[in-house]
Amino acid sequence: MDQYNRRKNVRILGIREDHTAEDEGKKQLLKLAGELNISLQEKVIQRVHRLGKKKKSKAAKPRGITACFVSYAKKEEFIEKRKNLKGIKIAVCEDLTSTRYKL
Repeated sequence: MDQYNRRKNVRILGIREDHTAEDEGKKQLLKLAGELNISLQEKVIQRVHRLGKKKKSKAAKPRGITACFVSYAKKEEFIEKRKNLKGIKIAVCEDLTSTRYKL
């Protein structure tokens, strides 16, 4: 049941942590979509938030971002275009439960 609730979610790793506001996360996601040549509007993204606790060290890796799309089709389009990220230190993957991730 938990995996079904996550079916429209995407996890993104490697995006700098400049701002913590949700609106800023949406802007970063839209910028990434532009780099992937995806026509994505802000209303298609339901919510965006950072994972985990904020680290005090500036040299620490940035926390991951979870983005929830309004439709499964837009999420799949975003996942399919991730192959265009070669050469960039950003990873896009599905938001899986820990059990599914181990499989």
